[in-house]
Amino acid sequence: MSKTAVSPASKADFFNRIFRFFASLPLAIALLVSLMGVLAAGTILESLHGAATARLLVYDTPWFSLLLFILGINVAAAALDRYPWKKKHTGFVITHLGIILILIGSLVSKKFMTDGQMVIAEGDTESRVWLDDPLLYFYVPGLDREQSVDLRKRPFPWTGSEKLAEFPTAAGDPAAVYLTAYYPKGAMEESITADASSSGPGAVRITLQNSFITQQEWLIEEDAERGTRQVGPATLRFSREKMVESKAEQDSAVPYLEAQSAGKTAQIPLNPEWIGGEPVPLGDTGYTVQFLQSYNNAVVVDNRLVEQPAGSAEAAEAGNPAVQLVLRGKDLHETHTVFANFPDFPTMHGMKPSQTGMRLFLRMPGGGSRGESHELRFVKAPSGADGQEALEYQIRSGLEIQSGTAEAGKEIATGWMDLKFRVEEYYPYAVIEEKFSPEPNNSEREGALPVIRLKVTGKDGSEKEFWLGQGVPKRITFAREEGQWLYSQRHFPAGFRLKLRDFRMQQYPGTQNPASYESDVTLVDDARGTVRDVTISMNQPLEHRGYKIYQSGYHLQDGQPDISIFSVGKNPGIPFQYSGTIVMAIGIIVMFFTRKYSTHAGKL
Repeated sequence: MSKTAVSPASKADFFNRIFRFFASLPLAIALLVSLMGVLAAGTILESLHGAATARLLVYDTPWFSLLLFILGINVAAAALDRYPWKKKHTGFVITHLGIILILIGSLVSKKFMTDGQMVIAEGDTESRVWLDDPLLYFYVPGLDREQSVDLRKRPFPWTGSEKLAEFPTAAGDPAAVYLTAYYPKGAMEESITADASSSGPGAVRITLQNSFITQQEWLIEEDAERGTRQVGPATLRFSREKMVESKAEQDSAVPYLEAQSAGKTAQIPLNPEWIGGEPVPLGDTGYTVQFLQSYNNAVVVDNRLVEQPAGSAEAAEAGNPAVQLVLRGKDLHETHTVFANFPDFPTMHGMKPSQTGMRLFLRMPGGGSRGESHELRFVKAPSGADGQEALEYQIRSGLEIQSGTAEAGKEIATGWMDLKFRVEEYYPYAVIEEKFSPEPNNSEREGALPVIRLKVTGKDGSEKEFWLGQGVPKRITFAREEGQWLYSQRHFPAGFRLKLRDFRMQQYPGTQNPASYESDVTLVDDARGTVRDVTISMNQPLEHRGYKIYQSGYHLQDGQPDISIFSVGKNPGIPFQYSGTIVMAIGIIVMFFTRKYSTHAGKL
């Protein structure tokens, strides 16, 4: 049988009918009604559940992009349907061109727009933009490096079981990670009780007070989040190791590296001739240290540590001494960065702890590390004759340390700012249970944050389930191995740095409600040689490299530096949208003045 030929006229008629369909007024009316309904639904969702939910369910969906695309085709086809154009079509064509430009701008914005945040504490510098793309980071001993897993964004609280990753344990058996719950906003309920099995970490609740403040804190032994607290000028810590007095002279003429491990200390001077040279012995520890680089004022640029250029605004202020080094031993090669002013700041070695259990400190001339000049530390004491486990305390002031036994209810003076502490509760072994309950997506409740629940299972049937709050790292022990876990967000380098010099807030008279707030920042762009001081507020953004940076929020907490939250946006679709609006307005005006050419006026 021969195939039936399709005549050119039939093809033309088919394509003509398709074109007429896309150019038709009924389609335009259906699209506009659908768009109005979708936008109304998006507005209701945003008011009830927040902007993120509305974007996830409406504005960032493929079907919404398809709706805008079909509307653009309809507008273009309607304009082409009147070709060849006459004078009476001038305003009509210009108006439709404006609408098309606006729709193109919307699609470009949806595809390429950047909408992120910079969160900066007073005195700190940030060069990264954080996006609303959730990630799970974790490091366990069976891995050579940190591993990251993309998490799917969900508009509402979810529970179930979704496999995220597998990893090898140190024993060689594989383990699997499952996501079992996700809350866009969750509120934590915590209980701390005695552990009858004597296997949990120690926990102590203390009251710290003077004539100005009264503050209570729980400290959890060697916990990544709760093991250390910064209160005013002092660090509070519950540790397994005691502080060791430095035997170096307080008026030492050169910086020196101090290593503490198992109650012992070793010190070596930071000889400038050793920088970039061969490894040198680290006291009698059996390890050697190779000094790679030293810094007088270290800053992070594009995830790299560099020396702040002399003469810059930041270099004129207090420095940030640091040293990069390699710790070597038998089958050991670890790279660390040690900061003098911030002894507990995570090193460039990342989340992976040192295999030696050693802590490294950079001591500066004049004695001590500024970040450690005042510390209150608690350490478990050995069991007494009665089998009871006591709690010892240590108070550091500069390089001097005083010790004693912390008895419940007894006030003990710290020697700083008339501060005294008192132990309220102490559990040598504690069970810490965290439970989260979902909050509304737009909840402003203090402490509410995005949370996930993970379950780690082993081949032998063992499992561990735990919660992670966004931005709060946790150490989790599984199969007798301790790993570090972090629920975070994707980020990228902005290409410049912002240093927050000062945050200011004005309140309405007689209330605690903020009337206005703004931040003084220093913008540093090494590639362009830019260093300038700027004030950013909600109505006064900073514009740089195509980004607009607004003051969008803040976080204030007693004893902690003020934190400014900046919205960072770049929208390449804006030129199309602005141009389209202007063109459409011109088209409407032209339509008004060319009515005399319409057929209703009796002219063509």
